[in-house]
Amino acid sequence: MKQRLSYLMMFIIPLYMDAQEIQWATDISWEQVKDKAKKENRYIFVDCYTTWCVACKKMDSSVFLQSDIVNVLNEKFVSVKIQFDTSKNDSKQAVWWHANANEIRKHYGILNFPTYLFFSPSGEIVHRDQGFKSGEEFVVILTTALDTNKQYYTLLQKYLKGQKNYGKLPYLAKYTKELDFDSLANCMARDYINNYLLSTKADSFFSQKNLMFINSFISAITSQDTCFQLIYLNNDRVDSAINHRGFAQYFTDFIITKEEINPIIKKGINGKSPNWGKGYKSIKRKFGQYVAERNVLSAKMSYYDKKADWKRYNKSAIKRITKYPLDTMDNLVNDVILNNIAWFGIFLHSNKKSEISAAIKWMEGVIRRRPESSVFLDTYANLLYKAGKRKQAILSEEKALVLDPNAKDVRNNLSKMKRGDATWVD
Repeated sequence: MKQRLSYLMMFIIPLYMDAQEIQWATDISWEQVKDKAKKENRYIFVDCYTTWCVACKKMDSSVFLQSDIVNVLNEKFVSVKIQFDTSKNDSKQAVWWHANANEIRKHYGILNFPTYLFFSPSGEIVHRDQGFKSGEEFVVILTTALDTNKQYYTLLQKYLKGQKNYGKLPYLAKYTKELDFDSLANCMARDYINNYLLSTKADSFFSQKNLMFINSFISAITSQDTCFQLIYLNNDRVDSAINHRGFAQYFTDFIITKEEINPIIKKGINGKSPNWGKGYKSIKRKFGQYVAERNVLSAKMSYYDKKADWKRYNKSAIKRITKYPLDTMDNLVNDVILNNIAWFGIFLHSNKKSEISAAIKWMEGVIRRRPESSVFLDTYANLLYKAGKRKQAILSEEKALVLDPNAKDVRNNLSKMKRGDATWVD
């Protein structure tokens, strides 16, 4: 009986293994691959990889072994693996394909690995994607590669020929951006915004979906664009649509900084500070004093932070927060910024009582909004301790430790507080 089972397994195991492996086309040229696909009326899948690519190896060891993916590839595609780097240990197959790999790399602009290319049965490029993907994500990629209504290159060719479908253009622009073709993606986005969105009714333009699309291409927007002006002049409406206080301000400040602040920072040479006055005057002339001062102070904070000029950093930060509070924006990111200023700028690098008191005040607001954060409470406690409020500091640090019993830094700081030792370095 055991012999009979062993005999049967000789046939069963190979069948099972074959069912779980992709049938990669080997020992044939690129032209032969295209001929095979055409004769069998199957698409071509090209897995572009390198020997040093961790994500490529992970795809091979996990995703490309999944039965649903194996079955689709074997049924619908002629699959090829092409190595895009060279090494002493290259197989004959890899060496044989080196010329084709270089040609494909140049023709399709392959910079990232893994890259997945998909060709129609006639040999025309129709779709591509890149990077590590989960099994579910790769199934979607395969489905899209077979769908002429979603294939990237099919839609791109129509767009470049002037056959514009504004209903599909957001998808095409975002997909182009995901492929790291930023210049082309920005052109598509500007086309969609300027030639379609701006022609829609206000309720449509100010919808969350459309505003988020515009924001995803913020680097392509200028202060001269109509969409910028609409967002700049309708802060409350934009924030309400996004359901995020401060969104409109972030959007407009990003673009103003890009145009007005970044150029003067780049002109700073030989260790000299940027001409802040020039930037301030330019912004004030275009957007008013309030916007000018807010943006220049924010720029100073960023600049002096990178320079580790903590005296000027703290001065700019306190003035920025006092005159233009960050906590008016209901955003965890802004609370993180407040915490970082309080800790890295003031607690670690200031002994001025006025600055420490200011940081304590705004951290009280952070704690009210984020009572569950051990990190924020630890910052608050250390500021209190540095201000000489030892008992209050110990109580706050004990609460921080309860929130995160595994926080060694909090435990160490609490021990120092109880001993009366400094928790900072003078």
